[in-house]
Amino acid sequence: STPDPAAEVVAEILTDTGDLYASRYVWHFKTNNSFFTFRSECLDEAGSSFGGTLSPDKLAPVTSYGFDGKSFVNEAGSVFLSSMTTVSFDAIDQFMEDALTSDVAFTGYAIDSTPADVSLLTPFLSSFTLAAGSHSIVYASSDNASNVEPFKTLDLFVDGTPPVSNIQIIGSSATDSQGNLVISSDAYISLSGADNLSTAPASGLNRIIYSIDAGGFVIYTSSFILSEGRHKIGYYAVDNVDNQEGGHVLEFFVEAPPKTMIWSGLA
Repeated sequence: STPDPAAEVVAEILTDTGDLYASRYVWHFKTNNSFFTFRSECLDEAGSSFGGTLSPDKLAPVTSYGFDGKSFVNEAGSVFLSSMTTVSFDAIDQFMEDALTSDVAFTGYAIDSTPADVSLLTPFLSSFTLAAGSHSIVYASSDNASNVEPFKTLDLFVDGTPPVSNIQIIGSSATDSQGNLVISSDAYISLSGADNLSTAPASGLNRIIYSIDAGGFVIYTSSFILSEGRHKIGYYAVDNVDNQEGGHVLEFFVEAPPKTMIWSGLA
């Protein structure tokens, strides 16, 4: 867009002093935005400046929000937080050329309600957490010139529930006479998980972590087979706001299919 042209208005004021000699004063009003704001300066007849002014503050503050902790935005644009993540607000009074800035006087918020006026909001004093569930927060600020920001709304989903993981043997398996799980050496081991087993907001499954025997934990990517012998698999699931499931352990033997035992798939 084309910027507004600069403009200047000169007001000349003639006054009589006590000894009846006329004095000349010139007040210059200058602007860069069609006098939405302006600066001014008063000069006497000798060109000396003895006064100036800026436009009053006409703009409301601008408030922004922030999170300290894990947050996640899904493909639909929904914002998820963990129950440990804190919410905070920060406001600045807008600067405009040739105008005063009165500074922020008040920042407030309301959780799951909409007060009629900014003065009825809860003053923001420190960051806070939210209970698990869906929440709508309204927030706004005002400055020392009584400019009030329109209410803004922040919709959040707080996920306080960990996901659930499962292990599946794809192939033949059986239980021996001592109650030990025995799987075929050609059976695949698969891990899966879900994060939507309740009506609470769910940020979604992020990863499954597992370890084999004495090895370190790694991220699960695909099913696998194991060599013959005794094995122990530890595993757990993590969602998109880092809620972590309690660990599971499965111990079993891997052997060639026995000839004296009936094998069946284990889900």
